[in-house]
Amino acid sequence: MAALEPLRETTPSRIGPYELLARLGSGGMGEVHLARGPEGTVALKTVRASLAGEPGFRARFRREIAVARSVDSPHIARLTGGDADADPPWLATEHVPGPTLAEAVRLAGPLPAATVLALGAHLVRALHAVHAAPALHRDLKPGNVLLAADGPRLIDFGVARAPDATTLTGTGLMVGTPGFMSPEHLRGGRHVVAASDVFCLASVLCYAATGEDPFGDGPLAAVLHRVSQAKADLSSVPEPLRGILADCLRPDPADRPGTEALTARFGTPREGDFGWPRAIRERIASDRAAAEFAAARGLVAARRNPSAGSAAAPAPSSRRDGDQPPAGYPAVPGRPDARTVALGSAAGVERRGGGLEPADLAGPVPGRPDARTVALGSAAGVARRGGGFEPAGPAGVMAPAAPSAHDLPTMGAPHPGAVQASPPSRPRTAVKVGLAGLAACAVGAAVVFGVYQGTRSDDGDAGKKPEAAASGKAPATGPDGVDEAGGPDRAGTLPAPGDARPAGWHTWSGKLSKGPLGCAADATALVCQLVDGSYEAVGTKDGKPLWRYDPVERPEETGTTAMISPTGLIMIPGGGLPPAVRSGTAVVAAGGRVQARDVASGKVRWEKSPEGGGAFRGEPLVVDGRAFVGVEVSGQGYDLHAYDLSDGRELWHKRLASVQLARAFRQDFAPVAAKDGIVYARSERGVSAYDAATGAERGETEPVAGGCSEILVQGGSVLCGEHGSDHLAVHQFDARTLAPGADTSLKGVTSARGLHITAVNDKAFVGMDTRGPAVVVNDRAGGALTAFRPVPQSPGLGPRLLVSAPLIVGDQVLYASNDALHQLPFGARKVLRTPVEGAPGDRSEPAYDKKNGVDIAKSVRAPIALLVGGVVHIVYDQGAIRSVELPH
Repeated sequence: MAALEPLRETTPSRIGPYELLARLGSGGMGEVHLARGPEGTVALKTVRASLAGEPGFRARFRREIAVARSVDSPHIARLTGGDADADPPWLATEHVPGPTLAEAVRLAGPLPAATVLALGAHLVRALHAVHAAPALHRDLKPGNVLLAADGPRLIDFGVARAPDATTLTGTGLMVGTPGFMSPEHLRGGRHVVAASDVFCLASVLCYAATGEDPFGDGPLAAVLHRVSQAKADLSSVPEPLRGILADCLRPDPADRPGTEALTARFGTPREGDFGWPRAIRERIASDRAAAEFAAARGLVAARRNPSAGSAAAPAPSSRRDGDQPPAGYPAVPGRPDARTVALGSAAGVERRGGGLEPADLAGPVPGRPDARTVALGSAAGVARRGGGFEPAGPAGVMAPAAPSAHDLPTMGAPHPGAVQASPPSRPRTAVKVGLAGLAACAVGAAVVFGVYQGTRSDDGDAGKKPEAAASGKAPATGPDGVDEAGGPDRAGTLPAPGDARPAGWHTWSGKLSKGPLGCAADATALVCQLVDGSYEAVGTKDGKPLWRYDPVERPEETGTTAMISPTGLIMIPGGGLPPAVRSGTAVVAAGGRVQARDVASGKVRWEKSPEGGGAFRGEPLVVDGRAFVGVEVSGQGYDLHAYDLSDGRELWHKRLASVQLARAFRQDFAPVAAKDGIVYARSERGVSAYDAATGAERGETEPVAGGCSEILVQGGSVLCGEHGSDHLAVHQFDARTLAPGADTSLKGVTSARGLHITAVNDKAFVGMDTRGPAVVVNDRAGGALTAFRPVPQSPGLGPRLLVSAPLIVGDQVLYASNDALHQLPFGARKVLRTPVEGAPGDRSEPAYDKKNGVDIAKSVRAPIALLVGGVVHIVYDQGAIRSVELPH
């Protein structure tokens, strides 16, 4: 089930016999809502007006309804109603609380062989019922299989048709989803037969068993070529499943077994509780609670206004980051009246976003005790950091955790980003920190802050523009290069810049040719990787273009823009990483080459191609005159390479992981942080520490059962954030030896997967709550969570917080939104919101069909902001740049 969102003002309160409760998402065909009718809760799909007006569409949609109504099986989401002649046309099916198979595999990893066999037993019976109707499904993929507590449900007859009917998408056009098509799909809809569904079923089960797309990763043309030749890789599929799938994946449809024969080979379906892995069971429970909460909200509203035909749609929150905290809640760590604050959930695309703001409730939420709580939020984007429920009103009742986004019927885009599982190991004893039901993920990482041009305080009083620095001030001091996580220690903490700023700097506006994926800067240049895989640099003093580098040699093979595949694979043209900038040198890793370039001119100082190198991993680190890059060595594992920054000499390399892993279990085995002559990397053992000069291993962490979602180096400790389904444990290790130390508890909060720590110093943890939506500050001295701010978030499937990841700068927390800079001073009760003149503000995401993946360039994302001295460079998601002075 997708993350619940408020109904829009233009959305009717009722459609047919159904009362709309919340918005589930949207896609190429239209919108999907959670609704309530005589049969209970349903998923109701409406069609966009532009489609409904096309000649012949209503006839095709009427046939879709008839096909769905003709299929009778307990393994299919049952049709409850539909009207092709209504305005808009709509179709309602049984609501199934639970993740899609695509999301479940990303959440829990490959399923056990016995579970996959049972999954096959259910799905082949669903297909048998479809074919007996008689009909074809034609788009069987992981996103069209929902996992309920008692077993899977096949959904979406959006491209289904009766065998004697004209294809819904037009004669001769390709239907289905790349990677989960049959060879017949590629020849056009007229060639698709029942055996084609069998082929797709085998692809889906291969994915469930291995966590891998059955026909591999890479450009669309390469995947489709492998599909056309039926060249699926079954080497990781266990027996006896491998033999069954091999028969189903034969190139000739006539050679594949039928559904009746397959029912015997898969065995008897399970009855009662299906026995999903724990993480999936917990997700199902979370989705069910969210739906029950939405239904309860509607019932309460209806009781308050008996004359109303339906519950009113909740209005979007008008609160923004600059607003005062709720009464009774202090704004800074250490206040004596601090109280527990509950957190919420939602998801983004490896960044960190958004959801439903329920109306006031008269009583407790179903399944939750009555409590005075306040929900928080978070941020997300593309490899960045984001939102969920925000209870409002005096009752202060806590909302159940919102589920993360998942594939909706044919229209849906997946929630990208797998939970990174660790190898089997002895778990450490964890200090568990509760943060009520948070769901994770996101793509790229926004960091730092915004600027001046009209400061005002929280109470709305207009302030004055911060006094501009007098001319002739000394050049900026502080770090000699920054990226979206602050510095190479990844602690997200920067010194107070004072009045310093780069020599010759003035306020400026600029523009990149494309939107950014990641950026870094020093006092000379700001360098960004763009969505087309290229790199561009502009001067930090005036924004003038300096140079451009395009490593993409064969765009027809690698694509022309960054995408997220239907199963969550992030594909960037050229396979590049975000840049690292330090002391006048930019290091870029893309197109199989590591380059060091002069930041001012773009001149290549040296270039290396790692031996046996395949894809680059993680992000490059540049520190102490050395560059560190993670490389996936084809067919062998993952290596860490160290280069001399001056001439490119390879100083040493180490094997971080010695085996190829299924994608669901892969991590970025790569360098993650560096400080005081030590570089830290993710390895198959956990976290390993190496002498930066020699590569000598200094230590490795004890195994952490849930892996380290965050790794930050602060003071004399390496901090590891371990996220479980219902807890957050912060483990501390000695920074020199990685010997275990005392774990640190975040007091006063409850946690799950959604709280992401972005900054830490000796006083506080700072982070984003992916379900709040909120910025979170926690006093390390033992105080409760004491700072929270509702933040803007994007609409649509997988809503994301539209703020950069907060950092600690001197004695304050800072982050940027698409229109302002936000400052949370420690020790003060007011938050300053400083509008940024010329900032683009939040935008709407254009409507497009996400069936074949998410176009990152079209996604609404948080800004990137880089603090260099006393100046903040903010890069917005469409490539606009504003460079302004940090307000005092």
